Amino acid sequence: MSDNTKTSKFQIILIVVFIVFFIIAVMSFAGIIKLPGNKSKNGAENISGKVLIWGTLPKNNISAILDNLGTNNKDLSVSYSQKDPRTYDKELLEAFASNNTPDIFMLPSDLILKYRNKVTPIPYIMYPAETYKRTFIQEAEIYMNTEGILAVPVTVDPIVMYYNRDMLQSAGIAHPPVFWDELKDIMSKIVKKDNAGNISKSAISFGQFSNVNHAKDILSMLLFQINNSIVNIDTTGKPVSVLGYSDAKSIPPSEVLNFFGGFTDPSNFLYSWNKSMPNSLDAFASGDLAFYFGYTSELPLIQSQNPNLNFDVVIVPQIRNSTKVTTGRINALALSRLSKNVTASYYVIGQLTSPEINQQISNTLSLPPVLRDLLAKKPASPSYASVFYDSALISRGWLDPSSEKTDKIFKDLVENIASNRYDANESISKANTELNLLLNDK
Repeated sequence: MSDNTKTSKFQIILIVVFIVFFIIAVMSFAGIIKLPGNKSKNGAENISGKVLIWGTLPKNNISAILDNLGTNNKDLSVSYSQKDPRTYDKELLEAFASNNTPDIFMLPSDLILKYRNKVTPIPYIMYPAETYKRTFIQEAEIYMNTEGILAVPVTVDPIVMYYNRDMLQSAGIAHPPVFWDELKDIMSKIVKKDNAGNISKSAISFGQFSNVNHAKDILSMLLFQINNSIVNIDTTGKPVSVLGYSDAKSIPPSEVLNFFGGFTDPSNFLYSWNKSMPNSLDAFASGDLAFYFGYTSELPLIQSQNPNLNFDVVIVPQIRNSTKVTTGRINALALSRLSKNVTASYYVIGQLTSPEINQQISNTLSLPPVLRDLLAKKPASPSYASVFYDSALISRGWLDPSSEKTDKIFKDLVENIASNRYDANESISKANTELNLLLNDK
């Protein structure tokens, strides 16, 4: 062995040792591991510098929380820049292109694939995968890849089922459906039509995209309930579509598509919706729709649209004898690979995802927390809070390569079947191919 080879190997060992000790120091500040000597004389962590965070959460809701991070660290300054969700992706891309990014940026699930190479992941040697899974809700696992944890979750907004109490009670229905098969006995009791066959009172607004809020997310929820994860990561770390996959033990995706479309088929007992109907949220707020599938964050909007609406909230219906599942929008804190203050940034991420502060964020935004230990302590009031907590615990997500482009894929998936252009299996096969082509670009 030559001296140059020996020197090269020695240098590699030194670099590896340095990196390991650097990571240990960083992670100790983040609160993931505890080391002696991180405290000042008054007990506060010795963290200094400026940390800039970008995100789409309302600044007035989290400013006070961020200000408190500097209470015990007088040399630490944390600032937050609220971005418009419509231009957030564009601004982030421009920031990375100009090498002028924030230290921390909020990473929603539909941007994970796009920015996975632009973050500094937390390695599993410092934050074991099992510890992460035991700490956060299952949906948070979409931030895990072969290199480590890409971002640490901070908020989740699951889909729930809002229902009109007056409509159900008037129809002699004591409780909203818990399982989908219960719809067979209640649809005819709720849906009202005039002499011309026009629907005046609807039950469920499925089957369309143009006037159904969150149609893609509702379809995703239904697919999750048959154990179809939409996108998987293969053995090489590449994302692949499994939209058309089903095994012998599972309900095929074609049945999900036919079920969803059945609500706009006049010959189906599920018929309850069509293109001429108003927007699903507006229909529910006006008292003409019995069940609305929406996010927990929409509660204030529904209340403001009709303060007199007599409604309540429950977990979305499930497939009988199956695992409970819904879907949700999850957001996480990612460390930019261009951050100029890595240590302080990790500390801030650790603080914002700690139980105490995550509960504060949850309370401030009226969203359920993302930590399992917090979800285990359901509040007694208001009544809907426990439903939100339970829904967060069973929420799932998928690696959406482009929200705008997959909206079109799912829209075509539904409309191809409704127009009889393709049957359900053919339409799913087409969508699966299109999704894989989109994933190959990421």
